[in-house]
Amino acid sequence: MTLKSFVISLSLGCALAAPFAVHSAPLSKGTTVRVLPLGDSITEGKFLTTGGYRQPLQDLLKDAGYNITYVGKEDNGELANDTGFAKAMANPNHEGYGSIRIDQIIKGGGAEGHSVLPINATLDTDKPDVVLLMIGTNDLLQTRDLHNVVSRLDSLLQMIFANKKTVKLVVAAPTPMAGERDKLTAIYGSAIPLLVEKYKGLGFDISEADMYSALDASDLGDGVHPNATGYAKMANVWFQVLTGITPKPIVSAKPATPATPATASGSPTAPQSTIAAAPGKQGAMSFSGAVRDYAGGPFCLGFKFTTGPDEVVVTGLGYLNDGATGEFATHSVGIYADATKELVTPATQVTTSGGDLTGENATFTYLSLPSPVHLSANTTYVIGGTTMHTGFLKHESGLGMTDGISPASAVAVYEAGPKLTYPSHAISTNGAANIGPNFITAKTAASK
Repeated sequence: MTLKSFVISLSLGCALAAPFAVHSAPLSKGTTVRVLPLGDSITEGKFLTTGGYRQPLQDLLKDAGYNITYVGKEDNGELANDTGFAKAMANPNHEGYGSIRIDQIIKGGGAEGHSVLPINATLDTDKPDVVLLMIGTNDLLQTRDLHNVVSRLDSLLQMIFANKKTVKLVVAAPTPMAGERDKLTAIYGSAIPLLVEKYKGLGFDISEADMYSALDASDLGDGVHPNATGYAKMANVWFQVLTGITPKPIVSAKPATPATPATASGSPTAPQSTIAAAPGKQGAMSFSGAVRDYAGGPFCLGFKFTTGPDEVVVTGLGYLNDGATGEFATHSVGIYADATKELVTPATQVTTSGGDLTGENATFTYLSLPSPVHLSANTTYVIGGTTMHTGFLKHESGLGMTDGISPASAVAVYEAGPKLTYPSHAISTNGAANIGPNFITAKTAASK
């Protein structure tokens, strides 16, 4: 049975007994409401420092006269529960976990080094009045028993109401994803209204938040996680569902455009710079070191570089073949303009298969961009990468370049320190400085 056919045949039966009532908006003024954000890395707030949607939602509610307190053990001040994505929040608590699936929310376990309590223990500990639930994206990304994904969500909702019959539950249709994966997101999201109606019919206080329709591709930082605009849009959706008040709309940022367009024939204008390998430099570009948790976007590992007097044409993005040979990992790679924090290349999903990580023998997997991207002269950029793979241990940041003609050969890896260990970013004293993200430039003529 396909995911689509399962959604269509979703049963509306349920064995729960429920308090029959007509429910108003989940929040009311005059009392402090305990709100539990529950879900995956989007609930966690990857890759911002304001908890994703949580801070903008709390600000909207406060400005409208509502008092809430977020509950949950994550980012509760204990080091073991620190995600790094809520540093700017005064009340950062939540139960959002990177890479987590529905079955892990139900049964508990581990996710990206963080322990997850079973849902009943979570509810008993956090004692929420309202639950904001968005889950299922990782089931789709990991193609986890897809024909039963809606059934698993149904089981989770049943367990929540069995534990706390009077809880106010808001279930979100997940945010969109880039590429072909979005088809699964749309199909899965179409089941959410059916489940909501099922439990409404039984008298439970449940609402739907349509995040899928609220965001578009320009609101995604890496093809999966929202950028700052996307998270702000999510906050608006939660706010309207919780209060019945329509907030001021959020306008998506316009996609960044190349500094110099291609010629009428479609061929890029070649920059006049030298391709010459030297530690810390590549042609007319200079490299100023490794960066982490970059404020401009969803990339947690990379390096900063500045172009010289000529523009640079980027033709492809890549990532180091980290891990054992045959160990697959998917990384999102992109280049940002450092001054504006705008993405100037598409966020590209690069799947590596492991390989040699040592010095000049290091190998990379590259994907060509849909069209060449021109980087302006005398401008600072940041290339960064992250990963959807949870089995790897560390990346050490440096920089690597090729001449863009033969990506598989002549890869030079230079130290751009400090070396960083992922995901804790602790300083490493290990040997050669290998790199995560990388890019390819068009073959250029020597400067005169």
